[in-house]
Amino acid sequence: MKPRILMDAMLVCSGCSRNDPEIAIANLFGTYEMRTTGQLDSVEIKRDGLYRHTAVSGGRESSEEGPWIADRSDGS
Repeated sequence: MKPRILMDAMLVCSGCSRNDPEIAIANLFGTYEMRTTGQLDSVEIKRDGLYRHTAVSGGRESSEEGPWIADRSDGS
């Protein structure tokens, strides 16, 4: 099972301002950031099918990399 990182929340938010509920996979590539008090999470979605998730909290940084897939929650 692939880890479900912050993408659920971030991708929902990235589509909030769109009138079209269908988001093309090509529109997912890029870097997404989420800042909370004392923490920064960054996810880079790469075209080669890999992602890099970096979290910085309290001056400590951790990161992970791996494959990603696009999955629509409504099954389409």
